[in-house]
Amino acid sequence: MRAVVCLCLLVPVLVACGDDPDSSDPTEVATAAAPEPATEAPSATEIPAPVQVVAADPVWATSIEPGTNRPVAEVEDEFDATAPVIFAAVSVVSAPAGSILVANWTYNDTPVQGMDATVQLPEVRFEPIWLEFHLERQSGDEWPDGEYRITLREGDRVVSEGAVEVVAP
Repeated sequence: MRAVVCLCLLVPVLVACGDDPDSSDPTEVATAAAPEPATEAPSATEIPAPVQVVAADPVWATSIEPGTNRPVAEVEDEFDATAPVIFAAVSVVSAPAGSILVANWTYNDTPVQGMDATVQLPEVRFEPIWLEFHLERQSGDEWPDGEYRITLREGDRVVSEGAVEVVAP
């Protein structure tokens, strides 16, 4: 009797292991290919707090979205010298609470006096935030042609840097 029970259990297994590709059962294939069940996502308290600021390169724009500082009218490589404002929008993807960033502007490698900015950040760890920095010209004046660069530092560490050209129309 024991041999009959074993044989009844082994026959379906041996049949399933056969080498006839046309005789496969779709439910068996789907079951075999199913991924392992997903584990639960960690709770917010289990996600470690950031230890340093992580930011993307500046996105250059002629305007930003009020309230979010997200760049709206992006500029690829250069600004027209008649643009009223040059915006550098920076996406911060991670930061410990209280981090301090200092932004420095240069024009053709010469510091732009009086345009440095300091920003103290909240904790950033679940979704990025946008920071905006800008240079605004006096009406009627044009920007001098050349390279305008912004560098963001956390202490001595550069966290974001980028440059854009300004050209005469």
